Amino acid sequence: MRKNINENLNLLFKAVFKIIVIIMTIGLLIIPVVSCGGVNGEGAGSEVDTIPIVDGVINTKEYQEYSSMNAKYAVYWSTDGEFIYMGLKARTSGWVAIGFQPDSDNKKENVDFILGYVTAFSNKVFDMYSVNEEGPHPLDTELGGTDDILQFATGEADGYTIVEFKRQLDTGDIYDKLLTEGVHKVIWAYSVDDGLYAEHNNGAWGYSIIDIKTNA
Repeated sequence: MRKNINENLNLLFKAVFKIIVIIMTIGLLIIPVVSCGGVNGEGAGSEVDTIPIVDGVINTKEYQEYSSMNAKYAVYWSTDGEFIYMGLKARTSGWVAIGFQPDSDNKKENVDFILGYVTAFSNKVFDMYSVNEEGPHPLDTELGGTDDILQFATGEADGYTIVEFKRQLDTGDIYDKLLTEGVHKVIWAYSVDDGLYAEHNNGAWGYSIIDIKTNA
């Protein structure tokens, strides 16, 4: 009698154990994956209905649009019809930059640049303008213009440097390019070093396009 009871209890325990395993397996399959963004577009999504938070972190679906410039550099952006919010993310510990509307391909003159980096004590983002093909790229304020970066933040995590900023689409400054709705040429670049005069890495720059949609 006792033997039969023990056998029945063993069968019951095995059945309960199998049910628990099945429930845990199903639970693992339906747990959503959350990411802090990256060069594969995790920080962008067409269903975004809020403006980005300029905090040096690119969160999942924070931005409306995204473009991967190469395997190590990505650009994220959103607009609300008046302002552009942009996130730059590169696999580097140095500066990260983007330039708007070069005069032509393979030239760096007359380019509206934004460059940022992280130091041990602060974060830096600069509103700059390339006056000729080889540089230098002085600050807008040094040329008689204005610093039109309204908000900025930088961060470093998992081998990436992140630069986020906000500016008007039309700043009224002659050293800022007008960002209208449509396709715009950009120059992207990054460096292993910080500082305004640090050179970009070999192969760590190029030309691309971004498509700005202002009907947000």
